[in-house]
Amino acid sequence: MRSSGSHSSRANSAKSKSSRAQSSKSNRRQRSRTAKDEENTSSGSPGRSPKRHRDSKRGRRAPISASQKDKHSSKQRKASKQQALNQGQLQNQNQHWNARRTTTEPSATALAPAAMADTSKTFADLGLSLPIVRALNQEGVKHPFPIQAAAIPQAIQGRDILGRGPTGSGKTFTFGLPIIESLQRGASAPKKPRALILVPTRELAAQVRQRLEPIANAAGQRVLEVVGGVKISRNITALARPVDILVATPGRAQDLLDQKQLDFSEVRILALDEADQMADMGFLPQVTRLLQRLNSECQHLLFSATLDGDVQILVNRFMNEPVTHSTGEATASVDSMQHLLAVFDERDARNAAIIELGKLGRRTVMFMRTKYAVDRQVKKLVRAGVPAVGLHGKKGQSTRENALGAFSTGEVSVLVATDIAARGIDVKDVELVVHIDPPAEHKAYVHRAGRTARAGAEGTVVTLTYADIKDDTLKMMTKAGVSPEIVAGPQIASRARQVLG
Repeated sequence: MRSSGSHSSRANSAKSKSSRAQSSKSNRRQRSRTAKDEENTSSGSPGRSPKRHRDSKRGRRAPISASQKDKHSSKQRKASKQQALNQGQLQNQNQHWNARRTTTEPSATALAPAAMADTSKTFADLGLSLPIVRALNQEGVKHPFPIQAAAIPQAIQGRDILGRGPTGSGKTFTFGLPIIESLQRGASAPKKPRALILVPTRELAAQVRQRLEPIANAAGQRVLEVVGGVKISRNITALARPVDILVATPGRAQDLLDQKQLDFSEVRILALDEADQMADMGFLPQVTRLLQRLNSECQHLLFSATLDGDVQILVNRFMNEPVTHSTGEATASVDSMQHLLAVFDERDARNAAIIELGKLGRRTVMFMRTKYAVDRQVKKLVRAGVPAVGLHGKKGQSTRENALGAFSTGEVSVLVATDIAARGIDVKDVELVVHIDPPAEHKAYVHRAGRTARAGAEGTVVTLTYADIKDDTLKMMTKAGVSPEIVAGPQIASRARQVLG
């Protein structure tokens, strides 16, 4: 049943238009300020506008480490990343569950708060077969999270599942294990996967594949990842062999379908991960086209931090009497973070503060609005002696993997990223998140802040703003459920050091 749109009064409509106009004006001021900051380079030529396209293409890559090639081979880096994922799964057993009943679905099941996994249950108790349970034990995973214990048996029975909870709450195994269990019967063919997992970013696709691959291989199944940023010919070659589970970003999946190198006719189960992020990134029209190509009997497993707006439209259109399981709203995680708002009067002080924050030596993710700004900021940090790498959509897949690998293993302490590039990144022990450019809306703040305080740990989030847009930034943070400590801009690094301890 399609939900009807809300009918607001003329007064509310006028008020909404006024609010949007005010917000638009604020965003224009911030973009103008951001553009000026990007031009304020350390080259000593403030009067010259940078040659953006030429410099960004010809400029050297920011160095990761002087001895990186000698110390870390490609195999060692991949092994380190897999080990980090396995350790993260163990550490996640201490996740705090802050659950509440979902109001959008009458069949919703709210999970009771739990400090750790239910040790009275095993994955065998959930209906998973022995090869899968053994593979999980070899990965050090013996007891399920609450959402896994509740949803996996129903998913194995063929029910459509809605899972609501923040990134890092055990969702990958919640949809991945039922998929592997269900595919033990039957065989796959070239170009025709039997299960499809759609994710918003390349990084999340890699993490999902890495998490599920050992379990799927133990069950005799092949997991394939197809994403943008790599030559499509490599994907076509890989699809020439039978594939059981396809992990894909929407754009690359559509490209392969258009070239008739991919066929959805045998897909029995679809998992849609981070659906709200796909909506925020504008992917839902593309996702809708992909879902329309699946057969009507396909089982749907949809996971999202929130289940409203555009996500609810997908639910109403494609899902069949889904059962909803909630691990609490995404905003719940902001309570475990210390939030600081640094207010500056001029950009030189702000630029100096960014360097000082980088020199704290903590594992830090810094967010900026544009790819160009990311590249320039990385160069400034490296020149100041701060080991840093950048991540944005224009970087090739191998460059992105190298940057994430260096950050994950501790070769560099600072990762500077755009919103889209950082979506879904799961790196342990991020202590500090810095919003160099404040996000435009509160959902982005929550997603950015979620890079820290993972697996029940605490984290610190710093937002940089200017005096003339301070009130607008505060309104955005309030909508995100945050009451920040306001700090004079030049003092932010020393205050962050005190908070971090």
